[in-house]
Amino acid sequence: GTWWYHTHYSVQYSDGVWGTMIINGPSTKNYDIDLGTYPLTDWFHASIFTVNAAAPHAKGPPIADNFLVNGSMTSSSGGKYAVTTLTPGKSHSIRLLNVGINNWAHVALDGHKFTVVSADFVPIVPYETDSISIAVGQRYDVIINANATISNYWLRVGTGGTCDGPNANAANIRSIFRYAGAGSGDPNSTAAAPLTTGCYDEAVVPYVRTTVPQDVPEDLKVGFTNTAGSGNLVQWLVNGTPMEINLEYPTLQHVVDGNDTFSSNRHVFKVGEKDKVRSTTPIPRHH
Repeated sequence: GTWWYHTHYSVQYSDGVWGTMIINGPSTKNYDIDLGTYPLTDWFHASIFTVNAAAPHAKGPPIADNFLVNGSMTSSSGGKYAVTTLTPGKSHSIRLLNVGINNWAHVALDGHKFTVVSADFVPIVPYETDSISIAVGQRYDVIINANATISNYWLRVGTGGTCDGPNANAANIRSIFRYAGAGSGDPNSTAAAPLTTGCYDEAVVPYVRTTVPQDVPEDLKVGFTNTAGSGNLVQWLVNGTPMEINLEYPTLQHVVDGNDTFSSNRHVFKVGEKDKVRSTTPIPRHH
């Protein structure tokens, strides 16, 4: 399956302090060629710390300046599209990851379908789709069959929707998938249909059946709000209270010191049983 790592200091990872990992294992559908990981991320020209300092006092999520597809994208000042080569007649595994901070990624490849075989490190029953929606932090392993006419094709990425941040380059987020033997120009392919901008998870089914208990012993509500009277301050709330972390005395240091008493704004919850946590959030995030 596919994984990624990143720094956990504030929002630092959004400046590019992250990487991808592949842990090899059986796939629920065979393929010929592994194209590796294919990260997708929104991108800010300013330091993310500058953006983050202003964000709590804005009237909505900050506008990302661009969106990188496999580390590359065009802009008014230059740049280039990422290019991936497909071998005609072969099936290709590609591992899509949304490593951004604010934008969903709604992905489709002109003239081709995706066969989805893994979601967030979990092998799933393969299913075929024209496009796939990837929330921040999510990973999907898909297989692409190179059975179309030898040519160049746009891979399109859409952003926007009910749980998505804005992007200044939303109309032009794409990359090139080039069949071996095709010319080097930009594609003239067309999209089969407009990309979805819905806020939902894919309907995946684990290949190895798992059973999750239906009982909910404790309800933990997580969300964010604009606080009126505080300059429209945007706050992330846990059970209605903003979380406050003392970086000079982190939570894990409490544990090392044998201190099991925590202030309420640290939001430490004791769970009676391991591996029985069900997370339901209206706005999916990667933690």
